[in-house]
Amino acid sequence: GSFSCPLCTRQFAHSASLSRHRLNVHSGCHYCLQCREAIPDSSSLRDHFSSLHGFDRVFTCACCNWAFPCKKSLIAHVKNKTNDSSPSLIGVLAITDKDTQLVDDLDTLATPPTVLLSSPTVSPP
Repeated sequence: GSFSCPLCTRQFAHSASLSRHRLNVHSGCHYCLQCREAIPDSSSLRDHFSSLHGFDRVFTCACCNWAFPCKKSLIAHVKNKTNDSSPSLIGVLAITDKDTQLVDDLDTLATPPTVLLSSPTVSPP
């Protein structure tokens, strides 16, 4: 069978692939736990962590779309999820906007975070 994304023109051979695509591409913004910025999509997520935080790569969980700095952290997160444990924020770079209630010590959540539309340019000193 063929599975179409109702939000764009992409086609997928498996429903699981479509679900992963919708989660990764169309699920709303991420929330950076390092600088408290809201990041609107997956492409901006990579740009944000590369230009502002120096991460060459970011690894995202196919189930919850949380972002991690390395594959080892992602694997530990996935194992934790399969053991039915409550999610830990250790090693997490960004969470999705729907999960911000998990972080109770972020005082900036009192006001909605501003969405980072493009990475700011950094001018040399």
